[in-house]
Amino acid sequence: MDELAAVEIRLTAGSEYLSTVRAVAADLALQQDMTLDEVDDLRLAVDEACSMLVPLATPGAILRCRFSLAEEEIRVHCSVPSRNGGLPPMDGFPWQVLVTLTDDARCDVDHDGDTDLTWIELVKRKVVGA
Repeated sequence: MDELAAVEIRLTAGSEYLSTVRAVAADLALQQDMTLDEVDDLRLAVDEACSMLVPLATPGAILRCRFSLAEEEIRVHCSVPSRNGGLPPMDGFPWQVLVTLTDDARCDVDHDGDTDLTWIELVKRKVVGA
């Protein structure tokens, strides 16, 4: 992927702030000339990913979302410092939503000393020639 630009937002890891992340995702998808269906898919997927991460966050943690923009795709990497390196459940409906709405969805935990960082990465590609 040849990255053209990147946008990163940081906000308190609370569900009351997720509308900001949804708005940024939708706006960036529109700027990338995605179809309205692709915009909605990305907006919903980002909302679901962040909603899965917020309950895992340590108290007062910052949710980071980095949107990497390329000509044919948007890659979104969302992360929070987490309690005990927890992963969101990947066998339920929320994860199935992510897999259905995106072209790729992954999650993992990075361990760095006393800090665990739980992350979800999504990729949404533009349908070319549609």
